Amino acid sequence: MYVIDASVFLSGFFNYEPYYEESQKCLDYFKENFSIPIFLPEFVIPEVGCVITRMIKKPKLGIEFAKSLREFLNFKFIPIDRHIADLSLEIGSILYLRGADAIYVAVAYNFNSTLISLDKEHLKKAKKLIRVIHPKDFFIFH
Repeated sequence: MYVIDASVFLSGFFNYEPYYEESQKCLDYFKENFSIPIFLPEFVIPEVGCVITRMIKKPKLGIEFAKSLREFLNFKFIPIDRHIADLSLEIGSILYLRGADAIYVAVAYNFNSTLISLDKEHLKKAKKLIRVIHPKDFFIFH
């Protein structure tokens, strides 16, 4: 079971990103292996869509891409309910994470899942609590 940070989706979208190929391979793997559960905080949709729109100035494309994430059969979208919010607050406070970063860690923690992320804060701090891997290392560990 996995949680994928928005950074991986964004890196897999923009072909000029340093880890574009690794992110794309990782996402393609999950498209093909749809029996592997992926837990995502529901807010990944606006997070990804809004970044894409800001970067390329094409709202329709940003919205379409973000909504297309719902087409992955194995993606389970997790609402930010009271439990996840409180868990994020506790984890973020203990690990000194930003709110959005804490939510991804809380979802991974809650579902005993590995977080796949390019975020340096995740890779450095969250490993104290959960398993975190970079997309370039995904196939080494999987």
